[in-house]
Amino acid sequence: MKIKNLIGMKYKRKAFTLVELIIALAVLALLLAFIYPILFYSRTANNTITKLDVYHDVRRVDQAVFDELKLGSGVLYPPKPEKGIIGEWYPQLIFRNHLNQIIMLYVNKKNKLIIFNYDDVDGAYLSLGKILGSNIKEFVVRRQGSSVIEYRLTFEIDKRDFVIANQVTLVNVF
Repeated sequence: MKIKNLIGMKYKRKAFTLVELIIALAVLALLLAFIYPILFYSRTANNTITKLDVYHDVRRVDQAVFDELKLGSGVLYPPKPEKGIIGEWYPQLIFRNHLNQIIMLYVNKKNKLIIFNYDDVDGAYLSLGKILGSNIKEFVVRRQGSSVIEYRLTFEIDKRDFVIANQVTLVNVF
């Protein structure tokens, strides 16, 4: 009777065999071996693109500051240094542009480089200025004589400071 019951019962499988588990792990390992480099290099490429965007923004800011200054007609602040001495570094620049408007450049508390036009002030209304760039850690400027301005833009990428320094001779100074 026991033999008859064993022969008449259907075989029910409740687990995987060792060979099936080894094959599944091998296939999974092959998939991970192909996917890991793709994910790793895509993250590296994304970081590189982010850095290049920041570099591009800072170069664009440098060019905007240079373009605004080169046609300037006079520097109001920082003060003119004594003859033969290079001036000290100051955190802002006030000058007259080619339209004889008074312009101020400075970095605000949110690390944004602001260009502020005093002629845009309308009565009691004070404009906030135009943002030239973000992530600017420091903007300093000094004078060399009456028409030469030197400035530095400092920005941070991956906890490292980078500096762009430039020097401009104002062409409309009389």
